[in-house]
Amino acid sequence: MPSTSKSQQRLMGMAYAYKKGELKDSDASPEVKELADSMTLKQLKDFASTKHDGLPEVAENITPAAMAGMGPVVLPNNGTVGSGDVPAGSGDAEEEYKKKRKRMKYIKTFEAYSQDDINMSYGFYGQIETSFNEKKAKTLFDQGVKDLQKKYKLTETEALGVLNSKMGRKAADEIYNNSAKTAVEGLESYYGRSLQKTIAEVQRSLVDESNEIIEEATDINDPVLMAMRAMKSTMAAKKAQAALDKKKRVYGKQRDALEDQLWDIANELKDLTSDRSQLYADMEAEAGQMGAEWSDDDANRYGGELNTIEDRIDALKTKRKQIEDKLSY
Repeated sequence: MPSTSKSQQRLMGMAYAYKKGELKDSDASPEVKELADSMTLKQLKDFASTKHDGLPEVAENITPAAMAGMGPVVLPNNGTVGSGDVPAGSGDAEEEYKKKRKRMKYIKTFEAYSQDDINMSYGFYGQIETSFNEKKAKTLFDQGVKDLQKKYKLTETEALGVLNSKMGRKAADEIYNNSAKTAVEGLESYYGRSLQKTIAEVQRSLVDESNEIIEEATDINDPVLMAMRAMKSTMAAKKAQAALDKKKRVYGKQRDALEDQLWDIANELKDLTSDRSQLYADMEAEAGQMGAEWSDDDANRYGGELNTIEDRIDALKTKRKQIEDKLSY
């Protein structure tokens, strides 16, 4: 049955494209979706393929009953193809639709994950929990998984991989610095245009890890693999210790103060190094001028000044190392 107007033909064309999957859900109107659900592909194609020549822009007095393919539902029987329409089900259709949407939107909450799913110290959760509190960390983590799945079309495993990685830590830092309010905003704030590429790298690493697990499982008693697993176990222990150290990380004003101290130490060391060089030059010049009159007292005088500078340099280097250790957590 051909379309009776240009507007009807365009509408049927959109419904046909939507039913074939060529039109995005977000671009389809409720009317288009309803038509796609109520008609077969063949029926939609018949209407959509109507030529525009001679058609009015809008048809008058057209009702659903006047459209072919919209008559009584006939089910296949004894070799008969049937009408192709789908009969209505029993019960409250609106209620069933709500239940279906609820199931589709369901995403696990923090408590539903296992400890293996979440990096409690290294990734996004560890950083947020240290900076704020457990409740806020759980809420932001749940939202981060959901947002990554929705906006970047990641699987749950991929979303967890992103948040558990270095990327998650960077996102948490952006939230702490008030540059973002959510994990995804933090990722977008820090990585900018390179975010998609960085996410792809995490996805590839997850695939590589899965392949390694499969390869190891094929020959679990191989002595070389056993040695490698032992080495991995040792490395895991070191990582666990490093994760505990990260709990000591400093933030905010305390971190700024330590960085200011490093700056002051660097400047003082620069001045002390210059003073030491100048003192050596003065000592050599004075010794050359005095010649035989140069005495042990003169040498000790310069030696005392040099020792004072060296002691100060050593003290500053020790202090610098302590501050750098704190900032490296």
